[in-house]
Amino acid sequence: MASNEKILEARANKFRRELGLGTETSLDLEKLLLTLGVLTVYKPLESDFSGMALKANESLFMLINSALPVGRQNFTIGHEIYHLFIQQDFNFQMCNAGLFDKKDREVQHLVLVELF
Repeated sequence: MASNEKILEARANKFRRELGLGTETSLDLEKLLLTLGVLTVYKPLESDFSGMALKANESLFMLINSALPVGRQNFTIGHEIYHLFIQQDFNFQMCNAGLFDKKDREVQHLVLVELF
């Protein structure tokens, strides 16, 4: 595993540990969003829009495209959790399906269980 990959995995593991989440099982994302205090709205939208997150003071909001497959919704939730809780100086981000940036490697460690 490359050095950068290890750093990303360590950050994701720290986030999970701080919340009392294990690294061996998948996450109940709806329960996690409630625990984190994220107001989350699921709404069917155009297929090229995955979701968005907004952070204003102590208020946290997430919009997820419910027209997409559940697996894609879960990945988007993980992506937006990264923005809300790990990315520094974050306040707003809209994400289009399939057009995520390089930070997605960190997201995979947040929401996916290591399979190998």
